[in-house]
Amino acid sequence: MTYSIDESRLHRRCTHHSPALKTLLKSVRFYQTTSHNLWSYESNRVNAQIMICAYGQFWNPDIVDWGTKGSGNRGSLLGTGIPKAKSITKPIEIDCWKQRGIYVLHNDYKTVYVGRVTGGNMNIGVRLRHHLSDHLEGRWDAFSWYGIYRINADGKLSNVHMRQVKAVDIIKAYEAIAIIIADPLLNRRQESLQGAIEIRQKKEESTTDRQLLEKIWNRLNAEENGLG
Repeated sequence: MTYSIDESRLHRRCTHHSPALKTLLKSVRFYQTTSHNLWSYESNRVNAQIMICAYGQFWNPDIVDWGTKGSGNRGSLLGTGIPKAKSITKPIEIDCWKQRGIYVLHNDYKTVYVGRVTGGNMNIGVRLRHHLSDHLEGRWDAFSWYGIYRINADGKLSNVHMRQVKAVDIIKAYEAIAIIIADPLLNRRQESLQGAIEIRQKKEESTTDRQLLEKIWNRLNAEENGLG
């Protein structure tokens, strides 16, 4: 990959303090447009914008429907969020299984692994499922993800298209992701992903203590009547 002087400077500035972000640059090729400080970009396999459109943090893998391996047996990464549409004012259900972008594995709230999904038949859901049985099995207890696909008003994912982005916005996005993932001790400011939709994991319906006791009581009564 050959960079011009300006591109090399951008590359070094993005990754000097955040080595983990080199993962992003492996799958992105920059080229200069007619405007000096505007850049277009394209993924090796699919057109993609570098800005994050949606993300989820510290999801619990134990309540995910991972499906089964094989064609058509995909699982689901269900969450809730509010798409950027005037007609939507309340959270709706969103399946993020087919997202692409960056994912992070955590153990005891610490980052232990960072990976990427760029194209082909791979997506974040499948990649995470692989890590349940590969060399990372049993070494993580939560995951976060940062996706490039937009969320439509109906909750479905939408592919992104080629667009122009200012170099400063790319750098700010890289910095925000690096701080969120690494959580450096000396960074006092809490970063956010501007313009991105946070998707909160859809939890299993909780059972109250009273409902649990009633369930146990009814079961005991049923067993007693059965014995009688």
